[in-house]
Amino acid sequence: MLGLVRISEISYSLNQMKEANYDPKKIEKKWQKYWESKKLFQAVNPDARSGRVKAQKPKYYTLVEFPYPSGDGLHVGHVRSYTALDVVARKRRMEGYNVLYPMGWDAFGLPTENYAVKTGIQPAIVTKKNSDNFRRQIKLLGTSFDWSREINTTDPNYYKWTQWIFLQFFKKGLAYKAKAKINWCPSCKIGLANEEVLASENKDAPGKCERCGTQVEEREKEQWMLGITKYADRLDKDLDIVDYPERVKTSQRNWIGRKEGWEIEFKINPTPEPLPEGEGEEMQEPSPLGRAGWGYETADPKIWRALQDRALEMRKNPTEAEDLMWQVARNNSLGCHFRRQQIIGKFIVDFICLEKKLVVEVDGDIHDYQKEADRERTDFLKVNGYKVVRFKNDEVVQNKGSVKNKIAEVLKALSFGEGLGGVLKIFTTRPETIYGATFIARAGKQDKFTGEYAINPATQEKIPIWEAEYIMEGVGSGAIMGVPAHDERDFEFAKKHNIPLQETVIPIRIDKNHPPKEGYKKVTRQAIHAIVKNPKTGKILTLEWTKFPWRTLVIGGVEEGEDVVTAATREIREETGYKNLKFIETLGGQVKAEFFAAHKNENRVSYTTALVFELIDEEREEVSQEEKGKYKITWGTIDDVNPCAEIDVWKERLKNGVGVYTGDGELINSGQFTGRDSFEAKEAIVKLLEAKQKTTYKLRDWVFSRQRYWGEPIPLVFCPSCAKASEGEGWQAVPEKDLPVILPKVKDFKPTENGDSPLAKAEKWLKVKCPKCKAWARRETDVMPNWAGSSWYYIAYLLSENLKSQAPISKQFSNNKVQKNLKYWLGVDWYNGGMEHTTLHLLYSRFWHKFLYDQKLVPGKEPYRKRTSHGFILAPDGQKMSKSRGNVINPDDLVNRFGADALRLYEMFIGPFEQMVSWNEDGLVGTRRFLEKVWRIGLKVAQGETLKMPQGLTLASILNECVKKVGEDIEAMKFNTCVSELMITLKAFEAPTQGRDPDQSVGTIPLKTFETFLKILSPFAPHLAEELWQKLGHKTSITLEPWPKVQVVKKASSEVKIMIQINGKVRDEIVLPPSLTQAEVSNLVIKQPLTAKWLKEKEIKKTIFIPNRLINFVIDN
Repeated sequence: MLGLVRISEISYSLNQMKEANYDPKKIEKKWQKYWESKKLFQAVNPDARSGRVKAQKPKYYTLVEFPYPSGDGLHVGHVRSYTALDVVARKRRMEGYNVLYPMGWDAFGLPTENYAVKTGIQPAIVTKKNSDNFRRQIKLLGTSFDWSREINTTDPNYYKWTQWIFLQFFKKGLAYKAKAKINWCPSCKIGLANEEVLASENKDAPGKCERCGTQVEEREKEQWMLGITKYADRLDKDLDIVDYPERVKTSQRNWIGRKEGWEIEFKINPTPEPLPEGEGEEMQEPSPLGRAGWGYETADPKIWRALQDRALEMRKNPTEAEDLMWQVARNNSLGCHFRRQQIIGKFIVDFICLEKKLVVEVDGDIHDYQKEADRERTDFLKVNGYKVVRFKNDEVVQNKGSVKNKIAEVLKALSFGEGLGGVLKIFTTRPETIYGATFIARAGKQDKFTGEYAINPATQEKIPIWEAEYIMEGVGSGAIMGVPAHDERDFEFAKKHNIPLQETVIPIRIDKNHPPKEGYKKVTRQAIHAIVKNPKTGKILTLEWTKFPWRTLVIGGVEEGEDVVTAATREIREETGYKNLKFIETLGGQVKAEFFAAHKNENRVSYTTALVFELIDEEREEVSQEEKGKYKITWGTIDDVNPCAEIDVWKERLKNGVGVYTGDGELINSGQFTGRDSFEAKEAIVKLLEAKQKTTYKLRDWVFSRQRYWGEPIPLVFCPSCAKASEGEGWQAVPEKDLPVILPKVKDFKPTENGDSPLAKAEKWLKVKCPKCKAWARRETDVMPNWAGSSWYYIAYLLSENLKSQAPISKQFSNNKVQKNLKYWLGVDWYNGGMEHTTLHLLYSRFWHKFLYDQKLVPGKEPYRKRTSHGFILAPDGQKMSKSRGNVINPDDLVNRFGADALRLYEMFIGPFEQMVSWNEDGLVGTRRFLEKVWRIGLKVAQGETLKMPQGLTLASILNECVKKVGEDIEAMKFNTCVSELMITLKAFEAPTQGRDPDQSVGTIPLKTFETFLKILSPFAPHLAEELWQKLGHKTSITLEPWPKVQVVKKASSEVKIMIQINGKVRDEIVLPPSLTQAEVSNLVIKQPLTAKWLKEKEIKKTIFIPNRLINFVIDN
């Protein structure tokens, strides 16, 4: 029976008050036994009629992740989470809440099965042993769990409900069987969840099986799936109505992957072979923009220049056979446009029809001696989808007509008909970049050209369709339009496969220091910025202007007929005289800049290209007098350049390399939309393309089955007779009256040779009558994943009385008492767990809850009102704790040596709760000493000893501040600062025992003051607080006391608390009037006995003073 519990019932004698030694072993065991016997922490369910508890208390449901009971036992990471929420739960009870803080076991899992494979011991036996050990360890900590509601996912009474919920998914069409890609261990012959795959040392290599260490494979296998994608929109949107940290909401939303965009239709036109190297016109002087202006990209600009020169020379000096072949192929005489001496990759092909992907080679006698080179060239072309046809010189010269007919036959074979390929629907979030789409990519196991083309609906040009590894199957439409100039992954793919890039969006920059002026004419021009490097010094050339405070790069316009390299070379020569330059690279695409050009007294709109050169030598020619008068040459860094509207773009590209531009800007190469703002033009482009607005999600349906033993059996049977009669609908649900489907005992826990579950070998269990037609059927041998039982365990705690009932679950859910119970307790008020579980586990349990809500089985749209997480505790060596490293810290030894309260305090004091921290046992020494001090002072207070009190020390105000800060910091999860504040407050109580000056007044620590201190200490160190509370003469547990209220203190005169630090560590404090100077505070502080002790015979090197808050003396150690 709950209520006031009289402490007189505990054996207690007056001579115990004289015990000076703090003995946590004795104290903690005593109070743990007492709490359990009096059922102090059992939550009360509401009345079935009224829906309220008798005491009219508001409810508070606190929840931690129930652990997997491994053979290693509890570790200090568990203690951190359990203690934190225990602090909250204990505070809530003192605030008058009916608190539910339950515990159970998430006991299905691969490690127990692995142990069974090695030892032959039944997993159920191991699980019971491990959970018994976990329970023992947790109780040693004094955590206020309600053990009356203990659950275990491996209990048939529990997984009966799990199976029933699965069947509701099945009946609603949300549980279905389909082929899915899984992690497969070829040695163990089992499928593995992602968390069961250990990372490989080589990050590019597949992971390893957790069980045996074998490298896993990706396999396609039939699996049961749960249709979580049907809930994707609600799972995303309802994050707005819960109190989760932003990082948790972000991880959820990233996994769901909601995208708003448009669906665009691309017509498909297949061809038998192919792979365009890119689009391009008759060869001309290539643009130094390379990818944007020329359309083909080689690995090295040096190769490009050499190939270009060689190709032009070959055109000017063709062989007789080449000249005749050109007569055959030119002017579309074969029905398609041929080009001659075209650069493809690192090769120059003789003749090419890009439309049909046909290369025609004319081989002279020299080819008899370079067969290996020709083979390499042909292989390269074939790999990239080109058809290669070769003719000997003599064959062309002697029979030109025959050659023409042969080429025509090949072209006919390569031809495709309109409308043969259908339509491909492509989802994109950036329809304004469609003019830069140069390929289509759909999901594939490896990068491979499909032999098909699609028509870009904006440009009406054919672009190749690829299969690509980087495209996720099922995401969006399962295919993307590749815009390599404006998407980083598309860029890498295009670069790898030599696919052309077409820039369509360029950045816009307006010079903030020299913006355009109203009333002045505007001049638009193509311009260059030349970045000239001196390889000897690494400096870049700048021009220091004589009439303006400018230091610029070499800048200038591009004249008619010039390309940007020619323009830049000319400008460098004219402005500096440097003659011998080596062109290095074009620094990406253009940037549009707008500014007022003071030297020309006009507004400028500049489409600027930056080019990088190096000096070959320092030879210069004379520059004109006009140029000499404008500026002088200086050498510096890119940071010296000013003004330059485009400078941030140049700096970024110089630092990180020329990549892609992914932002908004001005459209170029975009047909009728060229020159328009990309964001503003989006709507018009969408309208032109008749694109449909669409929302897609990255989230995939949940692979819900495992081919192993230790899991919940899936309650379905396959009936061949029903499958035949209903055209494949052979899966039948096990009737509710036959639940649970009990997991049978087996001797061999290994899967079958073909990868089926070990249950496939349980022949008696396997064969069953079909519940529909009564023919012989076969049970499903796959089991559920370990996520299943944990997806609804927060509900199971509320149904603990119902789990053992034999009544149909459907009727129990509709029971008025059950519904009142669920309505009263849900949702969970505060749920804490590891950051590693704030994505999938949280997402899955939210999904199950929403489904049950739709079935009118549970109240509320969300299961958890508040979700927080704690950081990992690393081993002392800074590594993650693991059994293989031998650095796991078991709390049993720590409790034995330091006491549970000291361990609890240290776990809260170790560092910011949500951050990763490293274990340091020295901290336990500190918290143990703190508790010993509390003990000694408590005994003195209990015995009414007279103590000397320091003048000006107001314990009431210090304690009031402690109540305020501890209360606020518990709610903010700042548990470390709570402990710090308790330690600081204790120093005020400790002050009378430190032998202060004789002029201090004599008094006692008021009993009520120390009682208040014990109340706010009790959630952190409950055993010690209970013992001292008893010694102070109380007849009821401190657990039942009200949480102290912050007092509004009216001060006759203001005062402030000054922290006294020595070398940054708090050593004392003093209460003083506000606004004292540093000298005044320092004079008063150094007279404090504790401070004087630390400063004795020490030279103060430096004093740090924060008015009304802190003074810190820096001394030699």
